[in-house]
Amino acid sequence: MDNLLILGAGGFGKTIAEMAVESKEFDRVSFLDDKSTDPRVVGRLEEYPLFVRGYQQALVAIGNNALRMELIEKLLQAGYRVPPFAFRPAYLSPSAKLGDGCLILPGAVVNTCAEIGRGALINCGAVVDHEAQVGPGAHICLNAVVKAAAQVPAGQKIEAGQVVERP
Repeated sequence: MDNLLILGAGGFGKTIAEMAVESKEFDRVSFLDDKSTDPRVVGRLEEYPLFVRGYQQALVAIGNNALRMELIEKLLQAGYRVPPFAFRPAYLSPSAKLGDGCLILPGAVVNTCAEIGRGALINCGAVVDHEAQVGPGAHICLNAVVKAAAQVPAGQKIEAGQVVERP
């Protein structure tokens, strides 16, 4: 099994770490963070190149959309795999397309032929309905809904409970 390095050890990072441990897909889960005192922190964010040999996969659990996208690009260039990661019991349609580094949290629904861009976040209870598109680096907050065939531009944040209609 692979080891997983999570960039960001705040509340969001801890959520992703719990999901990763529960998935039983990784031998070791550690963090890079500039401020946290969590004992699983092995270094600072900028030190990601030092860990590529010991950690095959990496995820970015930072809420700032622009910074998250910047770090995903750097991780990919450094040789990490930055896969999409979804927590079960999220529902993922088999025809949905998930970009590198996107994170799908518990209770989310990503429906038929939906497309989730690189580094996008689909938070707890959010729904991305059939044929909807969520751009790279976008954040669909708690219980928000992206209706059928609607589009969310790259980097946009859809607030909790908000509904995005098709134009």
